[in-house]
Amino acid sequence: MKRLLTLLIALCFAYTLSARQLFIIRHGQAGYSETYRIKALSDLGAKQADMVAAYLLDKYHFNGTILVSPLFHTLQTACVIGKHMNKPVYLEPGIQELNPGKKDRKALTGAQIQTEFKKQFPSVTIKPGPAFVDDWRVFNENAEARMERTRKALARILKEQKGDLLLVGHGASVGDLATILNASLPPEKQAKGTTWNCSMRIYTLDDNDQPIAGIYTTEFMPDEIVTNNFKCPKIERPDDPAYMTKDQERAAKRAQKAKNAKKSKKDK
Repeated sequence: MKRLLTLLIALCFAYTLSARQLFIIRHGQAGYSETYRIKALSDLGAKQADMVAAYLLDKYHFNGTILVSPLFHTLQTACVIGKHMNKPVYLEPGIQELNPGKKDRKALTGAQIQTEFKKQFPSVTIKPGPAFVDDWRVFNENAEARMERTRKALARILKEQKGDLLLVGHGASVGDLATILNASLPPEKQAKGTTWNCSMRIYTLDDNDQPIAGIYTTEFMPDEIVTNNFKCPKIERPDDPAYMTKDQERAAKRAQKAKNAKKSKKDK
């Protein structure tokens, strides 16, 4: 009986060792930057990324691979984390945001990314992931196509990469990843929560890369700095002109919806 119990404990321990963890975050707070003429990380967004790095190192002793959507603000977030960890970051276009518009400008090339980010993060090495090619940005894609792209990217990433992983994406792509991973978990083990800037979902995977359990957390950031870019921060700041209140955000969404409907009608 004692021998059987010892064997069971050993098997359980071996199973635990075979499990790995998948960390998924949205980029830090970002908005249009006059400096870069593109959406870029704010000072607060960089601070949020600092806190992600400290949390992963202190609580989880993270020593895995960092993969990031190659958009400017996501890459900035990943580079802040990579700098703290002394780790390279890998460009992964499969977890980028969609752009419903037409392709009216050329995305940053791999060479341009290396040049610009070498100035900002001289200690961080940026490497193309297996799926990265220049002129990579997706245009004119709907939500269903994005979900399918994300599903295929996740399956490929888990097959290609070993050990723990950190994926740095966007509100929508993080939502898609959570939907895919939560689908095979019971409700009490799903990583559910609002996708704030740098909010984190942590999934434990078995040796077949199937999720065993998920956790959602923002515990590493004070509530006062948990944001949704410059819209509806977790603790609203109605007197701060930098932020929209919930009512303002709803009004902005209604206005955008009406504008889209008018444009759609005009295009027909």
